[in-house]
Amino acid sequence: MPTDTLTVLRHPTIPQTKTWKTDGTIEAHGKGKNYTLESRKVDSIHTLSTVLTELETDSHAAVIRGAYLGDKIAKAECPEDFERGKVLRRKSLFRDDPHHWLLIDVDRHTTDRDAMVDPVGAVREWVENNLPSQFHGVSIHWQLSASFGHLSKEGLRVHIWAWSKTPYRSEQLRQWATRSGFKGDSTLFDSIQLHYTAAPVFEEGVNDPVTRRSGFLVGEFGDMVNLVISDDTGDGMPVSRSHKVHDAWSNDPTAQWLIKSPYFKSYRKDGGLNVACLLADEHSSESGESSTIYYPAHTNGYTQGTFHCLHTHGAENGFNRRCFAKLRELGIDDTDDVFTSLDNTVNLLRADQITPEAIGWLWLEWLAQGKMILTAGSPGTGKTTLAMAMVATVTTGGKWPDGSTCERGNAVIWSGEDDPKDTLVPRLLASNADLSRVHFVVDAIGPDGNRPFDPARDMPLLQSQVERLGDVRLIVVDPIVSAVAGDSHKNAEVRRGLQPLVDLASKIGACLLGITHFTKGTSGRDTTERVTGSLAFAALARVVLATAKDHTSGEYLLTRSKSNIGPDGGGFRYSLEQVDIAGHPGLTSSRVVWGEQVSGNARELIAATEGEQTAKNEDSAESWLRDLLTLAPMRAVDVYEYGEARGYGEKKLQRALKKIGGMSEKSAFHGAWWWKLPGCEISEGDGMSGDNDEL
Repeated sequence: MPTDTLTVLRHPTIPQTKTWKTDGTIEAHGKGKNYTLESRKVDSIHTLSTVLTELETDSHAAVIRGAYLGDKIAKAECPEDFERGKVLRRKSLFRDDPHHWLLIDVDRHTTDRDAMVDPVGAVREWVENNLPSQFHGVSIHWQLSASFGHLSKEGLRVHIWAWSKTPYRSEQLRQWATRSGFKGDSTLFDSIQLHYTAAPVFEEGVNDPVTRRSGFLVGEFGDMVNLVISDDTGDGMPVSRSHKVHDAWSNDPTAQWLIKSPYFKSYRKDGGLNVACLLADEHSSESGESSTIYYPAHTNGYTQGTFHCLHTHGAENGFNRRCFAKLRELGIDDTDDVFTSLDNTVNLLRADQITPEAIGWLWLEWLAQGKMILTAGSPGTGKTTLAMAMVATVTTGGKWPDGSTCERGNAVIWSGEDDPKDTLVPRLLASNADLSRVHFVVDAIGPDGNRPFDPARDMPLLQSQVERLGDVRLIVVDPIVSAVAGDSHKNAEVRRGLQPLVDLASKIGACLLGITHFTKGTSGRDTTERVTGSLAFAALARVVLATAKDHTSGEYLLTRSKSNIGPDGGGFRYSLEQVDIAGHPGLTSSRVVWGEQVSGNARELIAATEGEQTAKNEDSAESWLRDLLTLAPMRAVDVYEYGEARGYGEKKLQRALKKIGGMSEKSAFHGAWWWKLPGCEISEGDGMSGDNDEL
């Protein structure tokens, strides 16, 4: 189904409709300067009609066809008039995008039918007598104009909204109107011409003589106008060059990414984009505004996107390919088709041309530099507090649990769960971290202001900040699933979401530490398989750390569940203690206190640590289930639901039922499974009758 956009402008004080006054006159639409902007999605004449009906009650709103180019361009072109959060209705600030929807303005036309009495009949009559056959019998939304019905205004005055099968730009519609003898007002076919959508305003004491001002006319021949407009005017006049340039920008994914990125400088009249060179680190001199240009496909004679640079490397063979390779390195997937078309080949590198490198370690055999490390465990095992302890060690150049010293550096934290003010910074203070070396990812800033940080989009911005910061040795992402925009249970989407972070860590040589949970009900299984979500989380990580809690002693365990680059197993005991934060009266927080070093297989260490709690949970499940079924028999699905709320999985509850001597029976009436204790009968009101046999 085709999607489209309505650009809605609102003025905070000036009505965008006509006012019927007590003196018998009509006050014209107000003209504003700065508007707020809203984009509304529509996908058919039906959703368009719904939005228009809503806007009819908003006297300060109107619609235009243009698409806003953004605050960055507005501020550059209109620095004196620019106001953040507002838009100026100027043609240079709006792109003439093609739309399926179009408005036909009918003013002072005569019809046989009286629109005051039969507005639907009058509208239908005008359409059939004045518009091409493609509009006949097609669904439309109609709205009588704000002046219709006034004694001083004669004839039919109505706005007719239709949905074209093919989207067209305003200039194409204007050219069509010129050569087709169009009888409506063609001035509306303009990117910034206001389309008034609000009903008139009536001063107190003035009544509306019109009983019905708008409606939806269902077409017997469908909902779309099969309007065909050629790419020229019919007399050899080409469509505006500026529109073709805008089309080139819109249809080229690389151009779209560059325009939204920090690399963008300005637009060029020849269709190119002045940008910062992607390979600027190779420059031996400063660059000017137009030193590097990107030409989108089908501009300046190029059939595919092409980079040009006035510096020496711009004349070298393969410069364009290297620029697209850089885009791939930055995570821009949409360049695949362009990259492939440069030439179809595969680069092979001989092993003897590769210089071997030793793995760098932040903490020997535990936290590797330039690699992704995953810390997983059940809730309540202090994973985040553990991560803050590691941040403290890095920022102070402290000692690790094995006694080795960490080289001092900076840390970056991106947390999607805990508030830095009341949770993370207090934990850092409790661990004696150097706060001047800790930096939190708060949000991203673009042409339209602040927005949530998106790793798929904003990684180049983060990379730039991290490189400017320098000496970043640890990046913490808590939880790591925050980096995955798609389904965290699908391998491809997880890999796509994590790869930009993995690449960033590799490029700057920092350890990427991700925090995640164990899946519920997985006690006893291999610890790496217990990591929640897709297997790709553990597969991408070079080391997977696991945590567990001994509920008898109150101690915790950190072990290596998996390592592709060193030994696994072994670990350290630790405890969590609450401390008062010096200099902050009434503020307490938790910190890690390291204990003894342990050896053994990770699965066995975790099982031994969780073992007594698992048995305790089983006992608790039995007691809880016995109390529940003592009241009355219950459907198995309800038991599962209540049990899940208590933290008991289905298998645990099934084991508990057997241990307390309970029975599971199937209802002959509804076919549902019921759980009950011996001697308890299920009444007919419970959905069963007759004898019950134990399964």
